[in-house]
Amino acid sequence: MSEWNVRDLIGCSPIEATKRLEQAKISRLGMNVYDTKVDGIAEGRIEWFLWFRGKCIVWKHKMLGWIVTDMSEIGWDVNGWPNKWRPVCETNIEGISIPDSISEDDDCIAFYDTCDYRVKRSSIMYYCSDYADVKETIRGQVFNQKTPMIAVVGNARLKNKIKGFIQNLANNAKIMFVEKDVKDSIETMDVNPTYNVDSLYQYSKAIESEMFEFCGIDSKDAYQKKERLVVDEQEGNDEELNYLLADGLKSRQKSIDKCIAKGLTASVEIQELVRPIAEDELIGGIDDGTDGEI
Repeated sequence: MSEWNVRDLIGCSPIEATKRLEQAKISRLGMNVYDTKVDGIAEGRIEWFLWFRGKCIVWKHKMLGWIVTDMSEIGWDVNGWPNKWRPVCETNIEGISIPDSISEDDDCIAFYDTCDYRVKRSSIMYYCSDYADVKETIRGQVFNQKTPMIAVVGNARLKNKIKGFIQNLANNAKIMFVEKDVKDSIETMDVNPTYNVDSLYQYSKAIESEMFEFCGIDSKDAYQKKERLVVDEQEGNDEELNYLLADGLKSRQKSIDKCIAKGLTASVEIQELVRPIAEDELIGGIDDGTDGEI
């Protein structure tokens, strides 16, 4: 068996793994809040760019036709809104030229994740570090709850007796007969560790809920279920969530309208519910034999 030491524990980074898992979770959800479609563009590609880059541009290439790429702003109108862009491709394709500058007059439509072109929803993933920190604290407290049995012995004979006793205990023995000296030689290590995992878990869910909300996802149940919230609290959350959802939808709809004006088939909507719905939910509830009478 390998020897454990403190440096091994310091060298590994479960907190970083937790952070990356949470980032992956938030990204998968964030990219599926809106369903943005433009004819000829691979499904989900626009939302990928809007989530990770906060922007993208759909433009007509002389050889490739309508494509979507990342871009950078290089010109602004009198109101400070971008009106000229440089397409950015992650890979260079031999023989395929990329223009240095294009505008809406050159058959291009810029998409932005929110109505403020400087803001993208994925910025909220900054909080994933806080989330992972809380999870690591929980992990440490769970580790500290381990209370191994310590056997203090003075000779090899008693050591073998206690070893057999502990092995039988580990094997879930229902009944054991032991001598009194065995019982008196065993004690449990108790370092009186702090244990507030429940409140830490609620705090982690609150952080996660805030990230969800910024992405336009309803998750106002970190501390208590919706039915336990007072009406003002729930309605306040609904209003804020609606504004955030509308902000992203409005930004996309502006670009979709420009796509349609250029003859493209395009649409955007908030993603519909995708989980299976029980039949009784669709018809308004389970028949209780009252025929709707109260």
